[in-house]
Amino acid sequence: MKRLVLVVDDNVDDSNMLAQVVELICHHKAVIASDGAQAIRLAEENDFDLVLLDLQLPVIQGQDVAKSLRQMARYRHVPIIAITAHDETEARRQSLIAGCTVYLNKPIDTQALIDILEEHLPPSP
Repeated sequence: MKRLVLVVDDNVDDSNMLAQVVELICHHKAVIASDGAQAIRLAEENDFDLVLLDLQLPVIQGQDVAKSLRQMARYRHVPIIAITAHDETEARRQSLIAGCTVYLNKPIDTQALIDILEEHLPPSP
């Protein structure tokens, strides 16, 4: 069964690469949002099984998106994978405080992304 994954990144190349990994390699369905406000709106309208969330976004920052999602009952336990080009201990700590499940650095290691998707989106029985 295909799972629904929200890909949130304002960089078109990055969001397309993430969506391709989700769809072509992991065989799930990706929906792309290019800013934090759009991500929240899409999350309110859909039941995503996982969120790939860039932390540096226009309109609403990724950490604030994660906090907003965690306040919605249906997203309290949905994996949120924080993605950022900043490899700072404080950014990692803040993303986890905001409710992110895992922190992944850019440039994205495709195999690490696949491993995370497989771990957090196990096949349906």
